[in-house]
Amino acid sequence: TLVCTSNYAPRQLLPNPLYHERFLPAIRLIETRMEVLEVAGARDYRTISPRQEIASGYASGGYCWPASCACLDELGLSAPEPSQRVTL
Repeated sequence: TLVCTSNYAPRQLLPNPLYHERFLPAIRLIETRMEVLEVAGARDYRTISPRQEIASGYASGGYCWPASCACLDELGLSAPEPSQRVTL
């Protein structure tokens, strides 16, 4: 069993017109070889803490787009050095 999650339906993945066309083969594979289910509700549990109903985790963070050195600097982050690569 393989379980994948996304905030978007397969056809809505990678909507940037510069890349969407390149991702269409993967979208077709998802749609033809996987069962796609929508699991929706009134509350987004990613945005609350298990202990208290305040923004935490995903909702409390920021994002860096595009992932440039300047954007990383603004967030107090730095790009990893080549020697810091990790194979998963």
